[in-house]
Amino acid sequence: MRRRAKTHARLNGTTVYCHCNVKTGSRASGQSAAAKYDYISREGKYAQAAGRKEVVHLESGCMPAFASSDARLYWSAADSHERSNGRLFRSLTAALPNTLDASARLELSRRFAAQVTGGELPYTLALHAGRSKQAGVDDNPHLHLVFSERVNDGVERGAEQWFRRAAPKKKGDPSSGGARKTERTKPRSWLEETRSAWAREMNLAFERAGVDDRATAESHATQLARARAAGDTAAEAHLLLNPPSTHIGPPAKHSWEDRPGRAQALKLDRYLAAEAAAASAEAVRTAHAPDVAAAAEARSQVEELDARIAELEASAAAGDRRARLDAREESVRAAGAGNGDVTAHGGGPARPHQGDDLGQPGQGRRAVARGSADPAVPGRRPVTRTATSDQDGDQWRWTHTFGRNDLLAVAKVADLAHSKVCELEASERDREGAPAEDEETP
Repeated sequence: MRRRAKTHARLNGTTVYCHCNVKTGSRASGQSAAAKYDYISREGKYAQAAGRKEVVHLESGCMPAFASSDARLYWSAADSHERSNGRLFRSLTAALPNTLDASARLELSRRFAAQVTGGELPYTLALHAGRSKQAGVDDNPHLHLVFSERVNDGVERGAEQWFRRAAPKKKGDPSSGGARKTERTKPRSWLEETRSAWAREMNLAFERAGVDDRATAESHATQLARARAAGDTAAEAHLLLNPPSTHIGPPAKHSWEDRPGRAQALKLDRYLAAEAAAASAEAVRTAHAPDVAAAAEARSQVEELDARIAELEASAAAGDRRARLDAREESVRAAGAGNGDVTAHGGGPARPHQGDDLGQPGQGRRAVARGSADPAVPGRRPVTRTATSDQDGDQWRWTHTFGRNDLLAVAKVADLAHSKVCELEASERDREGAPAEDEETP
């Protein structure tokens, strides 16, 4: 069974491939674990001179005791002792970025192998230079990871016993059966998690090396849908100008080249058409690059203007609120001027207010009691309201809430207000000739 996942993204002008090819080898499909090991290590029938040079690095890990000195013994034992309907191995191939040097690619490969195997599955890791047939240069570095699904639990077993059915977890002794198989590689979600882990490890390797490239495991369609949903027009234009290329695998290409009578027609029909489409896409991308840059600059200017407009609107709204407060304060002052106000200062130096002499001029906090009477209702007592005000520059801000430091000033202004109310009531009685409340009438 073969599962392939290949996606790419173009970020900051650089195309980064996230390639992950996973295969499963079984005896029923005619696969051989030993042959797979020979292929990635370029041994046996694959041991040509050029092939050996292609292997940049080869290592194995988590091997049981019987194969600790030679990893090929493990894969040969899998061919001989694994059940007929069992999986012999899983094989994973991933492309390595050319922007990393050899040591960075090796570190990336080892970290990825540790994530895939979880430190408990026997594996063999090989790094190939990837020589290009057309150019004759090593420009296609990639890794091969072949791993077994049987967990190395530390119990020493022989080759034959290792591949037997595992003993029951609750009832049997692990040493009485074979090595158990892992469950985490069975669901399909494991493939998606592996792709994401590979992209994540690539990006960490780029950061460690100071490379601006970035990789993603998302498909081109997923990236385009996400950009449209977020309203990111720059990313959308970028993705539309960089469509995914058409993949033409080696079998199709070889079938065209191996048929002399139809090779040219097939190439013109598909292979050359794909090359022409790629060239056309590159031409469109080059032609529209200035437009994309101009659109990004215009969008930046619009964002700056929007921010400036928002700042001006906020400033105007604050000015309107201040003007309304000033007008309200002025109307309150005008309304209380005829009825009489009393003021006491607290929390700072005092400021004279309408003839008050309870302190020295200056800025501070004051408590004010305003009294008013309704002349249309004879005998109605004046209504008294108490508030505090703070000076902010040349302006006074009013509030009807009091803090701890205001209580003394409020008590003082309440006493003054009581005296003022009594004075107003006495004046009213004198005008009307009415007796005082504490006097008895015959």
